[in-house]
Amino acid sequence: LYDSTHSLRLLDEKAILPALLDLLSEQLDISQAAAYRVSEKELVLSAHIGSSEDIPTTLALKKDVAARVLDDRRTWTIRDNLNEIEAGPQFLIMAPILAADQKTVFGILAVRDIPFEKFTPSGIKMITLLADWGGTSLDNARRFSVVKDQLITDESGYAFTFAYFQSRIMEEINRSKRYNSIFSILY
Repeated sequence: LYDSTHSLRLLDEKAILPALLDLLSEQLDISQAAAYRVSEKELVLSAHIGSSEDIPTTLALKKDVAARVLDDRRTWTIRDNLNEIEAGPQFLIMAPILAADQKTVFGILAVRDIPFEKFTPSGIKMITLLADWGGTSLDNARRFSVVKDQLITDESGYAFTFAYFQSRIMEEINRSKRYNSIFSILY
């Protein structure tokens, strides 16, 4: 399992959730699952494995299981409350994808089809663990993105980035307008 999780050491946010679902499929033989990202008013499908026919593209953040998973920040299984299950698309397991601080919620990992022999406490614990690792990977990717945007030189360290160049040009253009002076660039 540990060697397999190296696929989560990505710095591209868009690639992490599909890699997480691939790990679920590889480790637990899960044939249908989805990863949802939190948006302002709902959970939006980001990646899935298996047939997409039965997997909703959005989940409302109303008083239902998805909202409870986000609020409680703990894994939910269908065993937890069989009497409260609503009609419609169902998932057997839902695990929150949390940042390293365990406060920020990136989304939910939702499992719809898992082999019966893998639907055990250890299987549920593995899904929770993978969701945590996925959250840590997303957190690292976001931090990397922020730091990369703040850099003024490229990776080689010898030249300024184009973004830095653009911001400096705008500063100089605004300065020339403010002091009513001529602006020129030597190339």
